[in-house]
Amino acid sequence: MKKLAITIAAVFATLNIFAQGTVNFSNLGLTTLTSADAFVRLGVPITVGTTTYAAGAKAPAGATFTVQLFWSPFDSTSPNAPTAPFQAETPSGHLAILGVYNLGTVTIAGITPPGGMGWFEVKGWESALAGVAFNTYDDAVAAGALTGVSAMFLLGGTGNPLPPNPTVPVSMGTGHGGIIIGVPEPAILGLGLLGGAAMLLLRRRK
Repeated sequence: MKKLAITIAAVFATLNIFAQGTVNFSNLGLTTLTSADAFVRLGVPITVGTTTYAAGAKAPAGATFTVQLFWSPFDSTSPNAPTAPFQAETPSGHLAILGVYNLGTVTIAGITPPGGMGWFEVKGWESALAGVAFNTYDDAVAAGALTGVSAMFLLGGTGNPLPPNPTVPVSMGTGHGGIIIGVPEPAILGLGLLGGAAMLLLRRRK
């Protein structure tokens, strides 16, 4: 009986290792598919070098901004919304041309079954502020840098990279509706101000 239990556990572990899906992490050409705007745009005006970009303009190419794909497992018992927190997937990267990222294939471990469904969103953030670089979205938010998040979207299937019949990475489609990168949400700013006020009070008491 013990050997049978170990064998079953090993089988499930193997299935979990090979559970995965692939997504083409790119908005290149997506705006031509429908009227949806899949570009990365600015919520506030910025100046990069000698060039000023107005609010609403496509975000500049290069290292000014970083984007990353996030995913959450699909739960068939709650099909209308994700039930688990979104997880960051690599790679993250910069914009190739104005408002456009094209970062290639992202392989998501944990998509079940292989090539199955998943919830996704794209997060973008200012890559550095006051000389401090941010490797993650959360770091940028904590520092009060410019950030933005797409709408969450459900992919009805991802690519299956596994033999014997692998399939190509699936396109993200236009469900995410692009990203507006702007100032942090008021709630986040409020928390930062409260934290600052608390620090001042503690110093005065000392």
